[in-house]
Amino acid sequence: MAQSSQDMDLAESRRWLGDFRQALRFLRPQRRRIALAIACALGLAISLVGSLSAVQPILRIFVTEKDGPRAAVFKMAAERALDVELQSYDEDKHGGFAVAFPIDVAVVVKTIHDGSPVGLAGA
Repeated sequence: MAQSSQDMDLAESRRWLGDFRQALRFLRPQRRRIALAIACALGLAISLVGSLSAVQPILRIFVTEKDGPRAAVFKMAAERALDVELQSYDEDKHGGFAVAFPIDVAVVVKTIHDGSPVGLAGA
């Protein structure tokens, strides 16, 4: 009677598991070092995720802000002080009206939050 391929796969996986258990016996004297290595690897992974989340706002400024980091910092400060959301002015998006005076950076008020100084002033 011929064995099915499923039975052969099961036998192969059991043999592999037995080989793996046999190899683990050689690691038994080194279990403290292995545990320390795993703990260090987890610590490294956590610190990398933390450092990426700390650098993400800075990277976002360099990638998305066409006006540069200086303008982005001023824009963030204005958003905090006025409690509004600003976006960079783009002639193509905002009707293309001409600005009467030369400026390096222009912004458009995107959202005015309730209770903000701009909202209270009636803008």
